Amino acid sequence: MVKYKKLPKKPNRLKLPVWKNESFPRLAGMMDSLMHKAQITHTAQEQELLHSGRVVRVQRRFHEYESAMREYLLHVLLPLEEETRQLLVTCNQTVPENFQLHAHTSANLRAARAAAAQRQQLLEQIQESRVQLAQLVRKLQYKCEVAESQLQQAFFCANAELARYAKATVFAVVEKEIPTLTRSFYPEQLLDKQLLLQANSVTTEV
Repeated sequence: MVKYKKLPKKPNRLKLPVWKNESFPRLAGMMDSLMHKAQITHTAQEQELLHSGRVVRVQRRFHEYESAMREYLLHVLLPLEEETRQLLVTCNQTVPENFQLHAHTSANLRAARAAAAQRQQLLEQIQESRVQLAQLVRKLQYKCEVAESQLQQAFFCANAELARYAKATVFAVVEKEIPTLTRSFYPEQLLDKQLLLQANSVTTEV
């Protein structure tokens, strides 16, 4: 089933979806078998597959978990990507060339010093933005890696739950008859690949 864990220090009460298996799948399998709530059906590919209300419920719950994780990631990634775009604008600023003195007058010297100071300030700002940009890229990738790990763990747990349920239902050694889940969502699908390429090209000098 899908539960939600409230994250600390989040003013908008962002909640992380958490997968939790239902209890006693073997007992549920035995009960469904005795009450004839589970049966072996034939698919369009002539494959024998266990079918029951619990199997459908587990499949539905897993897809609900995928949808909840997708919404959570969108809430997390979109602000980070927007911040990345803003930093890219700063990093791609054109640095003016050094001020050329045509005559060594006091006014020209003051203008040259002011231009040099502005140029140095802009260079420092760009360098700082590049460092922040590199950190943001790593953060975006880390968020997706953590979500992928959680989804994969939930995927394995849900399939293991179905396997235990199926074996208790059929009262025999089964393998091909065990229903398995399929994933429809991967966190990397939400990443703006073009944005990451641009950011990586800028941060290579960091």
